[in-house]
Amino acid sequence: MKKSFILIALTLFCFAAQARVFYQKVTTDLTDWTGEYLIVKEVDSIQTAIVFDGSLTDLLNKKNNTFRVPVIDASVDEIASDKKTDAATFTIARQADGTYTVRSHSGYYIGTEQADSASLTTKKSTPFYHHIRFESDTTTKVLIESLNGGVLRYNADPESDRFRFYAPGKKKAIHLYKRVDTTDLEDAKPTDQPLIDGRLYSLPAGIYIQGGKLIFKKD
Repeated sequence: MKKSFILIALTLFCFAAQARVFYQKVTTDLTDWTGEYLIVKEVDSIQTAIVFDGSLTDLLNKKNNTFRVPVIDASVDEIASDKKTDAATFTIARQADGTYTVRSHSGYYIGTEQADSASLTTKKSTPFYHHIRFESDTTTKVLIESLNGGVLRYNADPESDRFRFYAPGKKKAIHLYKRVDTTDLEDAKPTDQPLIDGRLYSLPAGIYIQGGKLIFKKD
């Protein structure tokens, strides 16, 4: 029993020591979507992601508000963290009434004031509110739906190549890739099944995660 305990601890320590940052596709419905994300349209059998460039300011609503990156591991749907992808993120924040705001890395809330036509409005200080959910129980495609009904989608027309809000059912659906930073794991309890290197582990009693490192202590 003692040997097994030590082996598990050493295995977990190896994973914790290799802490890293990456973006992983959301594949299970979330009760709270709060977090930092890449908004993408997947192409080429999930080998490439078209990313909504959240670093843009006045160009957030312009055509070609995108760039392309490889999905580095399609088996687990990961996109690498680097200077460009980190600057392109959008922060989703849950509100008290269950709606969400979506804010670009450049500091703009995005939304629409014209649900029946293609549009994307940006504001620095006045949020837009949205509902967020999967399109259905059988897909990982995500709906970011404005309270007036407009839905964030991707327009694949070569003359457009942009993300903006459209009437429901139009254009291409999106996915969300959530930022994962394994160094952010703090004081996980044994039953919390902490995420280490993108994988879930149940820790034996007396082992905790703090700052991405294994901590041994008595309860």
